[in-house]
Amino acid sequence: MIRTFLIIATLFTCWACTNSSGKSSTANGDIALHTSTSPKVLIELFTSQGCSSCPAADRLMGNIITADTNVVALSFHVDYWDRLGWKDIFSNHDYTLRQQQYAQVLHAQSLYTPQAVVQGKYEMVGSNRTRVMDAISKTTAQASEQTITATASIHSGIVQLTYRSSAILPKQQIVVVLAQNKATTSVAKGENAGAQLTDYNVVRNLIIQPLHDGGSIELYLPDDLKKDNASIVLFTQDEQTKAVASVMQLHL
Repeated sequence: MIRTFLIIATLFTCWACTNSSGKSSTANGDIALHTSTSPKVLIELFTSQGCSSCPAADRLMGNIITADTNVVALSFHVDYWDRLGWKDIFSNHDYTLRQQQYAQVLHAQSLYTPQAVVQGKYEMVGSNRTRVMDAISKTTAQASEQTITATASIHSGIVQLTYRSSAILPKQQIVVVLAQNKATTSVAKGENAGAQLTDYNVVRNLIIQPLHDGGSIELYLPDDLKKDNASIVLFTQDEQTKAVASVMQLHL
């Protein structure tokens, strides 16, 4: 069942690589990661382990990113389901606030899960394959000329990321996400009690900064997240309209 909640507040993959994994190892054990400017489409799925209608959307996101490597789907686990029987282990109030921002800009009357937002422009029920695929097609046809490239190195659980943007538009932001590529959770309570849920590209850290022509950002891998199950997603986004221009992904 899709639950709605009234808004209270106003609120790559072409890699430059030196081996088959796309990674080059340095003498001190660091791993350098390289990407190209391969254009991608971004889906942001607002979901929860406590919502019985969300697993269908989670599966759809997994199917889409497996079938089309030009699509990146991020799972933002909201926290307003946490009081209803099961506390989502990935939930974060910041992700609820992000969904509220989209609801305002896209003129949605309420918050609900599962909700998918494609390229910051189109919103729909996250399990509605027809509407999601239609939005992907529209986005592909309107490809941005802006590109973003990045390199990164990882050592002792610290990722040092450096990016460059081919252009800077007014009031644009750079959004950096540390994602867990795949997560499986056994849910003991709530609407999904007894189920084993699989989520894809779960957002574990979110950094938003003003966009410059280049910059450096440091991220820390959580102790429970192994680098071979992690990736970094970068995208540029208009601060006001939330429209996404350029998207790229680095697999650690």
